[in-house]
Amino acid sequence: MTAEAMTTHNQRKFIPILRRGAWLDSAPSWLLGKYYVDLRGDSYSESNYGDLLRTLLGTRDGPPPVGRGSVVAEANAPPRVAEPDFTLEVSVVEGLSYSADRDQGYERIAQLALQNSNVDAAMQAIKRMSYASDRDRLFKIAFEHCLKRGDLTVAAKVLEGFSYSSDRDAARKRLLRTGSA
Repeated sequence: MTAEAMTTHNQRKFIPILRRGAWLDSAPSWLLGKYYVDLRGDSYSESNYGDLLRTLLGTRDGPPPVGRGSVVAEANAPPRVAEPDFTLEVSVVEGLSYSADRDQGYERIAQLALQNSNVDAAMQAIKRMSYASDRDRLFKIAFEHCLKRGDLTVAAKVLEGFSYSSDRDAARKRLLRTGSA
């Protein structure tokens, strides 16, 4: 981690997590002034865990805008929703040794992406999974998500990801019925 941060100068690639001890005693010196998440203990703080999730999903509040009258302008502005970027999660999952562990990680990323209505990110995670049956199970979930939202174009894209022609054909028939209704 130190070598990566020092050679690429990308210190945002890692989110330090404190599981035990004090931050000053646990962190390397170059991380001491950086953002970290305190998840000490077996029943860690729900708000700290939520902060970690918001950071990973890219939905954490940013700093307020700089400038005169910015507080008033910000109060009247519509809420900003960041499009989650799952590259950090994918890089963590790719580092796992066992394919079953990687598949669990990709499944979790796909679920988070669908919760954020990011079907493209979900499809990318699903396509990385090792087992066709697991991929198809998640493609079905993504397909249903698209149908519920009424997004038939994206649903058509999702059904092309099915590994088994029987699942793809059943989804295509359902899409045609939904589109003609």
